[in-house]
Amino acid sequence: MKALKIENQTLRGELSELRQAMTEVKAVLAEQRDMNWRAGWLGSRRGRANTGERYGRSGRYEEMGFEGLHDKTPTPRPRWNKIPQAVHDEVLEMALTRTDLSPRELACHYTDEKRYFVSESSV
Repeated sequence: MKALKIENQTLRGELSELRQAMTEVKAVLAEQRDMNWRAGWLGSRRGRANTGERYGRSGRYEEMGFEGLHDKTPTPRPRWNKIPQAVHDEVLEMALTRTDLSPRELACHYTDEKRYFVSESSV
């Protein structure tokens, strides 16, 4: 029983040391972020590369702790030049029926016939 109490006290001491260390780390990160903000305000971006501020790591660390430092998978973004599925199907059908046309000719033919612009790279 005494051994458990001693071990518990030891763990509590280690926990308080870890909390103190984390507080110091947060203070250093805040100071670096403040220095980087000032450097950015003055037009210098030199200090940013050292802290991870460039990728938002320190902010995520402050919000979520160590879990915030893990890499995130990028979210898919919509393509700005994606043609609608109905138009895609029409172009595909035209390409299958008119196999003698090159992609450029096919795009021009579709644009002339349907009055909807499709680039040759989309064909």
